[in-house]
Amino acid sequence: MRIESLKRVFIPFLFALALSMAFAPAPVYPQTGGWQVEVIVDNTVYHHHPPPSERAQVVQGGTFIIRHTSSWIEPEYSGSYSISIYWDCYENHPYENFTFLYTQAYFISGENAGEAIENTVIFQALPVGAHTRYAVSVSNIADDRDGQFNVDVVMRASGAGGVPHIPTPDNAPAIITYGNLEVAESTIVNEDVDPIEIKVLPLPPWTGTAVFSLENLYAVCLEKNLDLNEGSKLVVKFYTWWDGYENESVIENFVPPWHVEEIEKVPNPTLPWCHKSAVKKARLDMTTDNTENVISTIASFTVTRDPLIGRVRAIKGFWPWASPDERDKLWKELRDIRGLWAYAPS
Repeated sequence: MRIESLKRVFIPFLFALALSMAFAPAPVYPQTGGWQVEVIVDNTVYHHHPPPSERAQVVQGGTFIIRHTSSWIEPEYSGSYSISIYWDCYENHPYENFTFLYTQAYFISGENAGEAIENTVIFQALPVGAHTRYAVSVSNIADDRDGQFNVDVVMRASGAGGVPHIPTPDNAPAIITYGNLEVAESTIVNEDVDPIEIKVLPLPPWTGTAVFSLENLYAVCLEKNLDLNEGSKLVVKFYTWWDGYENESVIENFVPPWHVEEIEKVPNPTLPWCHKSAVKKARLDMTTDNTENVISTIASFTVTRDPLIGRVRAIKGFWPWASPDERDKLWKELRDIRGLWAYAPS
């Protein structure tokens, strides 16, 4: 009885299930994704599309990336995309232009993450009245892979010959306009995108790093890796602990733009070396030819008791191998450290 009852229930259920599967519609894949657009400057990301958008900021001559993110999600169809942007160089002034560098496209998700996508790139320069219109088109007509992907257009805020784009006022940013932004599989998604607004900022006087340390009681060690955009001299100035000027040493004469990368010993020029010429405070300044005209202070250093203790330990370690002349100098340095200890900040 139980078996017969189970048959009466189970067999009609299987028949209904088979019937529903026979007439079930074919699977429908979701529509191909639209676009997200961002402008990336160094480590800063400015969202642009979908709205609302942020105005990107880039320094003169700086590099930036216009990143387009979309996806192909229909395995039965090949994917494609097409992107075109343009900008105008007014009266053909290099200082009102951008430079197109290159493009790259690659998957960022799925089994194809990290793989490159082939790009076809067309770059054009067309006269528009007294101006020149520059246009970049990036496309891929067929790719059988699926996943989310980026298409990057890499630009620089400079014109012909590397002439930096002039800074732009708040009410008149530089503009890059979209002609087309399309992605397709079974359907074509073509989006209207607002022009990208870019505020070009003046170059800072310098970028990079400069770090002081105590070489000995009378000299500093300066490790620097700098790009210099203004000025003509780098000067290390020495001061008392109470900010009284003592002396200075010009360590670099240059014509910007200039790059310097080195580690050097900079002694206090006050001679003879004694407690008066001991390093108390040091400052690295960018100046004009007149070193009193300071454009920017890049780094500063105050000798506290910790560096003095470190120097005493270094002398102690070197003492067994020092020659008699060297020991005389080291002993004098130890006496000067002792004389200055009461005044050194903790």
